Amino acid sequence: IECNLLRGPIGGDGISLARSGAQSTMRIADNEIEEVQGHGISSQDAFGSWTIECNLLRGPMGGGAMHLHGQGGTATVHNNQITGAQSGILLTDGDAQWTVTGNRVEGSNEAGPSPGMGLTGLRAGGSVTLQDNTISYAHGTALDVQRSAAALVATGNTFSNSMDARGGAAVLGGVGVTLIDSTGINLGGDEGASTNTIQNNAQAG
Repeated sequence: IECNLLRGPIGGDGISLARSGAQSTMRIADNEIEEVQGHGISSQDAFGSWTIECNLLRGPMGGGAMHLHGQGGTATVHNNQITGAQSGILLTDGDAQWTVTGNRVEGSNEAGPSPGMGLTGLRAGGSVTLQDNTISYAHGTALDVQRSAAALVATGNTFSNSMDARGGAAVLGGVGVTLIDSTGINLGGDEGASTNTIQNNAQAG
């Protein structure tokens, strides 16, 4: 699915896919999606090999720019640009081998994603590599990890300028990183890896 222009208002999701088989190969690339009431890109219980790259997702979006639920197999989310979404990149309840690199998720003083990137309920046996992503001006939390048992390694990311979910200056309560009831987390990688930058948030995490 590539090189499409989907310009709203769209009442549901921009691109929505479900239940791809273990042998399937899916590429979602070079699409421009804006003004949707649901999610920009959504998948449910999908398996196989997935690549989501070089998409431009612009708000307003009522849901997540990307909401990928129950993913299995392998999945690469690379070099996407997101602005104006209610939430940024959401990975929930899967055991895929994720590689999430080079994405930009941006808000503003007036409005921003909450969270910028959320990992929730990922299962043991899964893994997530977060590298060289930039999340700025989230309204709430830039990176939010909850109830996750997947192995997570995060290197070279920038989480900055998070602010209170109600808006206003960064000092009102934005959080760079939250880790809640989760295991297997490595922020910084092995010796010599590029460290993460967490700055200008009300709290580091």
